[in-house]
Amino acid sequence: MPRRLRGGRAYSGRPQHGALGSLLAPPRRLCRLNIPEADGPTYYNSLGVTGPDGYVMKYRKRLLYKTDKAYASPGTQPGVLETSSAVSAC
Repeated sequence: MPRRLRGGRAYSGRPQHGALGSLLAPPRRLCRLNIPEADGPTYYNSLGVTGPDGYVMKYRKRLLYKTDKAYASPGTQPGVLETSSAVSAC
């Protein structure tokens, strides 16, 4: 049975790379995703980046919102995303 996300869309729990890949493909777009992440007993509020070819990078956020501090630990490493047209650092 699909789970419902905010906005009422059904999500089966399986990766949907085919649809996302075709959406991102024409000018090689990237998509940012907020993801809660568990690493053993520690939780992080992470940022995932995906593109038409799949996984690009993950960044564990170092500056947390007040609501995130209730469950997440801050990351320790900076995140750097380098593309052919720009460099972005977190």
